[in-house]
Amino acid sequence: MLPLVFTLAWIFLVAFFVRERVLPRELHLEEIMQVMGLKSWIDWSAWFLIGISISTGIVVCTTVILCYGGILPYSNPLLLFIFYGTFALSVLMFCYMISIFFQSATVASLTGIVGFLISFLPFVIAVSMEATFSLGQKLLLCLSMSTSFSYGCLYVSRFEEQGLGVQWEYLWQSPIPGDTMNMGYCIIMMAVDSLLYLIVGLVASNFFLGENASVFQRKLLACFSSKKNTSKQYRLPDSVNSSIKPQLLKAPCIVNDKVQMASTGISVQDLCVAYNSGKATERIAVSHLSLHFEEGHINTLLGQNGAGKTSTIKVLTGQHSATSGDVYVYGKNINSEAKEIRKYLGYCPQYNTLYGKLTVKEHLTFFGNLKALMSPEEVEKDVQRLLHQMGLKHMEHQQACRLSGGLQRRLCVAFSFVGGSKLVILDEPTSSVDPMARRNIWDLILKHKHDRTILLTTHHMDEADVLSDKVAIIHKGKLLCEGSPLLLKSKFGFGYQLSLTRCCSEPNRDSDSGHSSNVSRTSIDDDSSDIEGILRVIRSVIPPAQVIENNGEVVISLPQRDPERNVLYPFSQLLTLLDERMLEFGFGHYGLSSTTLEEVFLSLCALCDNGCNRMQPGQGQPIATKLGTTEKNIKPHHTGVTLESPNFKHSLGARNVLMGRKLKASQFKALILKRFYHTVNNWKAIFFSIVLPCTFIAVAMGFTIIAPGTVPEPSLKLTTQLYGPGAVAFISETPPTDVSMKLLSFPGVGPSCLKDNAKESYCASITGVANNVMEIPRGALHYTCDTSEVEEEWEDIPSVTTETTDIVYNATGLNIPNYLLTSFPAFIERRYGGWTFEKRDVKVWYDNTGFHSMPAYQNALSNAILRSAIGRSKSPLNASNVGITVYNHPLHLSSEQLGKQTILGHVAELGIAMVVLMGLAFIPSRVIVYVVNERIRDEKQVQSISGVGTVLYWTTTFIWDMGIVLATVALSAVIIIAFGLPVYVSKLNFPAVLVLMVLFGWGTTPMMYCLSRLFKEASISFVVLYCVNLFIGLNIAIVMLVLNMIQINSGYRQLTTGLQNAALIFPQYALIGGFVSLAKNHIQADIYARFGQDTYENPFSNEVLNYNFYAMFLVGIIFFCINLFLESHIKAQSPPRDPKQARATEDNDVVAERIRANGDTGKQDVLRVLDVVKIYQGQHRAVDNVSFGIPKG
Repeated sequence: MLPLVFTLAWIFLVAFFVRERVLPRELHLEEIMQVMGLKSWIDWSAWFLIGISISTGIVVCTTVILCYGGILPYSNPLLLFIFYGTFALSVLMFCYMISIFFQSATVASLTGIVGFLISFLPFVIAVSMEATFSLGQKLLLCLSMSTSFSYGCLYVSRFEEQGLGVQWEYLWQSPIPGDTMNMGYCIIMMAVDSLLYLIVGLVASNFFLGENASVFQRKLLACFSSKKNTSKQYRLPDSVNSSIKPQLLKAPCIVNDKVQMASTGISVQDLCVAYNSGKATERIAVSHLSLHFEEGHINTLLGQNGAGKTSTIKVLTGQHSATSGDVYVYGKNINSEAKEIRKYLGYCPQYNTLYGKLTVKEHLTFFGNLKALMSPEEVEKDVQRLLHQMGLKHMEHQQACRLSGGLQRRLCVAFSFVGGSKLVILDEPTSSVDPMARRNIWDLILKHKHDRTILLTTHHMDEADVLSDKVAIIHKGKLLCEGSPLLLKSKFGFGYQLSLTRCCSEPNRDSDSGHSSNVSRTSIDDDSSDIEGILRVIRSVIPPAQVIENNGEVVISLPQRDPERNVLYPFSQLLTLLDERMLEFGFGHYGLSSTTLEEVFLSLCALCDNGCNRMQPGQGQPIATKLGTTEKNIKPHHTGVTLESPNFKHSLGARNVLMGRKLKASQFKALILKRFYHTVNNWKAIFFSIVLPCTFIAVAMGFTIIAPGTVPEPSLKLTTQLYGPGAVAFISETPPTDVSMKLLSFPGVGPSCLKDNAKESYCASITGVANNVMEIPRGALHYTCDTSEVEEEWEDIPSVTTETTDIVYNATGLNIPNYLLTSFPAFIERRYGGWTFEKRDVKVWYDNTGFHSMPAYQNALSNAILRSAIGRSKSPLNASNVGITVYNHPLHLSSEQLGKQTILGHVAELGIAMVVLMGLAFIPSRVIVYVVNERIRDEKQVQSISGVGTVLYWTTTFIWDMGIVLATVALSAVIIIAFGLPVYVSKLNFPAVLVLMVLFGWGTTPMMYCLSRLFKEASISFVVLYCVNLFIGLNIAIVMLVLNMIQINSGYRQLTTGLQNAALIFPQYALIGGFVSLAKNHIQADIYARFGQDTYENPFSNEVLNYNFYAMFLVGIIFFCINLFLESHIKAQSPPRDPKQARATEDNDVVAERIRANGDTGKQDVLRVLDVVKIYQGQHRAVDNVSFGIPKG
């Protein structure tokens, strides 16, 4: 059990190390740090130092506990520390290797745990086949670090059992005779594993999966390609190129003279970016892009989603290498001098990338120190200045995870300017911020644009218009135009837009009657206005006027100039006509606006998409010209998504609205379909919930059939020479006897050198071996107690070598037990027995590590007694020619006689049950990831707002999760049947196994529901809950196994039985105990059946598994009810504030709305909120007596 326990103790640390390495990558923190100047090896070194520090602390504590806690009292602490520390290093390198291949912390942690468990499985095979495996085969299996470590733990326990412990002198020795494996090899192989894992990780990260992967792959492709990469022209599809008119492609020449005079901060020359380059799935993101951004100016990159903005920024920041083309930052090439450029680079990514446990000030200080352009004092001043400018001074000691989304965004913008950044790239810096914070960010950007090159992307066109000195518009990877906002609007704008608002349907209504509060929206009638009539009036002044929108309001484009005469149209005359005749055509109000940058952007993109050739620089056309509609058939131009549905106009009380059971059934169906689509579209969930558990069950079944092959063995002659020539024994005689003399005299110990056997090679004359007397060298004895008084007399003990080459030491007068213990190291694997002669008793001593030592030394004594008796009698026989020879004939029983394995071999059933638990524990632990994600992403809240009740939600979730359990059990049943092991498929064992696995899911899943509330991250929830499942099941099972092995009396056995029954409240132990009980029942019945007795118990009886079934079923129900109780949020309500006190400070309009909402008029509202109060912990009143109503429509 020692290897298993020590190995499983590292599961949580494996998940923790992998997660801590991958989480910054998942949160994009790793790439941000690299962009801001942090070298990859420094980041790796920091992770390694943290990991090795934690591991070293654990190793030190473990070594102290083992050596000084009485567990391994004989072992050398330093050697144990080195052994355990080498394993810790190999585990850390294994975690590094695993982390390289993943972007998701959850998946990486799962894979790390699975890989770590799999690394232990070769040891199970090695132990089963230890007697038949060669040294090379064992070393090959030790390429798995857990196998090397488990082998070492096995040798540690064996040395401790011998009272020696692991010592430096035994580092290259095995406690088992004939075993070529040893502790030294285990330590060396763990060091080799560490180096191997490190090399794999470095190669994968630098050449296949890391930042330099694309460069390496292109170079490798060039080595095997007949064409050079430089000869390939990366062009957009013809359909895209044909839609971009020559006038637009020449637009980059439109640049302000003032901008041209500035120094260049960024120069992009013929940039091409292609993903999956050289493959059939190649996608060109940027094609021949050339741009120049000047220092001291704010440059904005505009484009639709997928236009190539992000790809361009990734090349500028060095996150992605260009397929072709060059990028220069302050004259330095980004491809060759990226490390130098990053010292001056400040980057605010599109998403908030922050360390949740660092404070606001710590973030700014950290990123300021990354660049190393300022001294610590200057960085501190810069941090304080930015805190004041961004309005974050009062929150400088607040952790980032406690900030709102807007404050986090402000912090991300701030750290892009800290530390003296010369090039600042801001990717949508004002997304998700309030107007005040947005204004602060604008002020910060404008204030710090001097001596900096600032490039930003945004979807807020007003932001680009206000901030930008230069705007570049790209579309589908191509540059459409660039220039100042004013220049773009003047060149590509289309004059003014006239907005006309229709009058209401009542013809005699006063012009201001529309302001009356009792007029509903439906009173506006689209048919009451004459669009063609008002258009004729407008065209009488401005002939090119066109309708571009007819949706609620009528929007008409008005060109600014007459292109033929190049004069301005008389807009004053048009406004006079509108004032006079607007009501005549059914319009009540009008507004006039000039072209915005947003309209220019949309117009250019629309023209590019539709290939319209009516666009000319200097004469813009409205977006709706692409519709090709006639004035008699004008249709609205829809620029958004229509939210109407056929059933929207029905009232809430209509008959077609589902209620009661039909509503619940519909919600149940929708929730099930949601889980179904989520599952089938997520192969990782299927793998970890179904495939992986079935794989572990297949492995468990496979281990039951792994055993060394049996070969017929000859009979064995039992003599002391089994343990080689020169086997050591001892004798003590008080007083000397004739038997002891016969034991040492010719023909030697036992019958080996009788006259008929004298030709044996190990038989020799006494003169030939008389000088081969072994003496114990001084200092060779290993004392475990104070023996200073008798040490001298034990150093030189007389010995004699017999004809059988046995070396017998005369231990007469010594304390035999102390002598054996203290001299054990000197005679390890050489001394297996001895004899003591007392006045009335004779004792035979034997070492039980020599399996045949007891009968061999007993027979030697029998030979001496026989020869002594012949000598005393007057028999004509020669005593030296008489002896007793004993043979051991192996008993080969067929499978029909006793079965393939013995009872002792089936102790491994506990290990098999543990492997099954390792697999099945993935199911409840993995499904919790979905539950946690729904909660932290507010998906669950949205469902609750939509009418899904607590009971329905958790019932549906439990039903789906049980469906996953049933699917896994069904596949496991196929695997079990395929292996056909009698212990699991015979009689009623097969249905019992299936019920056991189903009820494990039934009992464990609701327990995980309750524990899921403790987590705010899905990856942590899986890792912790999986480790909890293993910890509960394995530790309780091991404790119960030990208690069963050391039963003393009937009272102790009753106590053990009671503890086992109490432990059934844990489904994890109920599963393991159930498998063990099932195997025990089958094995016992199978053995007794050989003798004609039927002792098979029904697995569904109380004597076998019934209590396990009852316990898991009740635990599932109890925890499900507890989960519903916790979900109901039953808390004592805090008394609300006195309504009169609350209303004393209310505005008159608020009071009027409260009275209306509470009155008869308010009862017709679709939504009514009446006197709502919300008080959080700490008596924080978030909502204070709020009342209002929302009418229909």
